[in-house]
Amino acid sequence: MRIARALAARGIVAASIDYRLLGQAPRPSRRVGPLLPALLAAPLSAAIAAAVDDTLTATDYLRAHARGLGIDIRRLGLVGSSAGAITADRVAYVLDDHGIRGPRLRFAASLWGGLIVARRRDGAGSRRSSSSAGSPPCSPCPATPIRRSRSRSTTS
Repeated sequence: MRIARALAARGIVAASIDYRLLGQAPRPSRRVGPLLPALLAAPLSAAIAAAVDDTLTATDYLRAHARGLGIDIRRLGLVGSSAGAITADRVAYVLDDHGIRGPRLRFAASLWGGLIVARRRDGAGSRRSSSSAGSPPCSPCPATPIRRSRSRSTTS
């Protein structure tokens, strides 16, 4: 919430997403079903997929109600910290590798997060050579580096 308040203080519309957590034993919807086989077979995977699902639901809501909320939807972005950063990164950079349509984003910012991108079972999305074809389907692939911007702009 501190990040959202800081953004709002600068005139940037901010929404804090209250996504479901592991302790709530979340069940993601079919929309993010293609993401599940790429995750490890563990309860945490359902929570990761549910957080992505909840983020998609929230961005759908913001898009549908943009005019009434005073949002310029062409400037939509995601910012997250810790698990929220991991979720923002997945929504911004991973969904299309699994045939899931994500929101059109102008930016994504990861604060104190990380991203492990698993290779799809069919091998698509992997930067590995064909010599790794015998690797397990969830082998981590090198993540795309994110360039840091030194922009002094306060608009999103």
